[in-house]
Amino acid sequence: MANGQRGGQVPAAEAHVESCNISTMVAMDRTIEHWLWRVTDPVRHRRYVTRCRMTETDALDLDPAAEPVPGSREVRQVPTDPLALSTSGWQRR
Repeated sequence: MANGQRGGQVPAAEAHVESCNISTMVAMDRTIEHWLWRVTDPVRHRRYVTRCRMTETDALDLDPAAEPVPGSREVRQVPTDPLALSTSGWQRR
């Protein structure tokens, strides 16, 4: 019974630290590019810059002639595991 441990068991706090692998908890496997886009308003037929960043697919669905605004690119890291977004995802592993 060295160091106050009973029967060679690892204390709960140390066992938790060993079971949490930080690299798997924050594994970001995909990157998605979001831009501000210059699109045409279908009602007024005027060009404007979107307020929110969106992907190219979303922008082209809104306006087939959409153009990205230079310098507005934002790269987002997205985990491929949906449980990684949950605050209690580590409990399910």
